[in-house]
Amino acid sequence: MTSAKLTNYRIRELEKKVDKHNNFAQRVPLLEERVKIHEQRISMIERNEYYE
Repeated sequence: MTSAKLTNYRIRELEKKVDKHNNFAQRVPLLEERVKIHEQRISMIERNEYYE
């Protein structure tokens, strides 16, 4: 019985880790898109400064 409790505990802990990983994996593409947008904005600002 103790072995089953330990196994269940370890499974729950692994599930928590998987949930964290999945959340991270979902957020990375959003962050990449935001970085891309900010890089474009920086490029636009830099170009405008050279023309002033």
